[in-house]
Amino acid sequence: MENKNMNFELFATQMQSDISAEFEVGTKMEPVTKPTGSYSGMIIMISDTLGMSVNMDEAYEVYQNKGYKASFRHVAEMVNNGFRMSNPVMSVATSQVMDYSWVKSHLRLQLVSFNGDMTDIPHKVIAEDMALIYRIELNAGTENGCSTVITNQLMAAYGITHEQLHKDALIAVQLHHPAVFEPLETRISALAAETNGNTIFPMPSSPLRIATSNDGCWGASVIVYPGFLERVRESLGGDFYILPSSIHEVLIIPMSDPMGNLSPAELDTLVREVNENELAPSDILSNHAYAYYKGQIIAASDYPVADVHAGRAM
Repeated sequence: MENKNMNFELFATQMQSDISAEFEVGTKMEPVTKPTGSYSGMIIMISDTLGMSVNMDEAYEVYQNKGYKASFRHVAEMVNNGFRMSNPVMSVATSQVMDYSWVKSHLRLQLVSFNGDMTDIPHKVIAEDMALIYRIELNAGTENGCSTVITNQLMAAYGITHEQLHKDALIAVQLHHPAVFEPLETRISALAAETNGNTIFPMPSSPLRIATSNDGCWGASVIVYPGFLERVRESLGGDFYILPSSIHEVLIIPMSDPMGNLSPAELDTLVREVNENELAPSDILSNHAYAYYKGQIIAASDYPVADVHAGRAM
């Protein structure tokens, strides 16, 4: 009987080695995020800048149920299909990725968890444990939609500075992926209606608002859109807390709301509990709550106590 006792890390290492040998390609493990969800991906390198991803969470499930040989056949079939379907697409995409005049209108921003280790990727630190990175969106709105992260090597090939990349990315995302700011119950009701054949379910009122992008993908990055947080402040009539609920959205709590009575430590705990119980590791953005104060994002614990009381009195 086939051994099914490998943990995920050993399984992934073995599968990478076998797929690399079978197809004579480079592979690497990387979290993959799409509007439909996130997974641990094995990236099959098609070129120096592009790769296809294989869902290794799914492959590991096959391994646990049917053994390694069945899982290898499953992955190999996906790789074969990927090469067969994607070769024409990827050949076009490769030329597009190297053409910055095309790239600049297809840039995306992604706010990610930051631990200080991003030496190969242009990034902008937004807060103590959050940083902004840049992606190129390929074949948007199609079945073969994908993206690739811009590296320092790629940026150098374009002959641009980080400042120029950041400026161009902000222009592109505000044009193609504008920010959405709405009550949380509105978003939940809409999602419930989509799932249940457009049946509208009344939701209890909540002080929480959600901020995201129009397609809900990497939507937490809207907090860096120029003027967005100030417009939120004007809408709410005062300062507010920011809960990084995932890389796809943040939750907003007005200081003036009774929920604003939660202490920074309690807010941090709330964020961590959601991370531990509700999110895939690749979707986690931060373990800390933040606040918007005097035009800046600061740690919730740094928000002046006197101003908290003033905000609640509004």
